[in-house]
Amino acid sequence: MENYPELRECLKCLPAVEPRALSFHLKEGMEEQFLESFKKHFGKEFLLFSREEITESQLFGEGAYHPRFQEAIGDYFAVAVGALNLFDTNEEKENIIGVHAGMTKEEMTVPLIVVEKPKK
Repeated sequence: MENYPELRECLKCLPAVEPRALSFHLKEGMEEQFLESFKKHFGKEFLLFSREEITESQLFGEGAYHPRFQEAIGDYFAVAVGALNLFDTNEEKENIIGVHAGMTKEEMTVPLIVVEKPKK
């Protein structure tokens, strides 16, 4: 994010969650600039959802959400569909061990291993 000042200036705070699934809280009046900048730099690598689209899509499951869910996902929520990660700083990029919250086939497929215990 530190390499994209025109995007950062739109934000109340740095994105939250993780480098492949990020919540963005926008400053008032900055939505148009944010959308334009985000799509320009990351439009091919991330899906960008509005708060309403996230809720309607049930990306986080069905049923009632936590009372602070809307606040947590921010004004917009981005999910990686390509290989790119979006870190807050270059330092964070050097120190983080792994990321996994994108929507690639590999990230969406969770292997299930079942081991039966022999009956005594």
